Amino acid sequence: MKGQVSVEFIAYLSFTLFVSAVLMGVLQDKQANYLQTEEEREAEELASRVSYIAEYALTKKNTSFNVRLPLQISSEDYSITVESGTTRILIGGEVVRSLNNYEGRVIQIKSGGRYEVVNNGSVYFQER
Repeated sequence: MKGQVSVEFIAYLSFTLFVSAVLMGVLQDKQANYLQTEEEREAEELASRVSYIAEYALTKKNTSFNVRLPLQISSEDYSITVESGTTRILIGGEVVRSLNNYEGRVIQIKSGGRYEVVNNGSVYFQER
């Protein structure tokens, strides 16, 4: 009788460990997807913000103002390209795109920080 209890206990323990391992794998996969989605959401928000700034600057001839962009997105460096119709953010080998109404010269931003946005006939983002 004692031998059968030991076998049942080992079977129950094995089953519990198996279910726990499967559950942990599923949870880690969900967490990785959530973090990727969060990074993409932050990048899309930044792309929209930069697009709006470029569009706004385009309407204000002979003006300049300062903006601050985040240094990193989800602890990763990024670069931004604003061109007619599209804003692209390159982050961690992935490209996040956002549509815009900007019609002007291509703007390249290598990283976050403080920028002076200048419109002297063309829109420029100058690092400060």
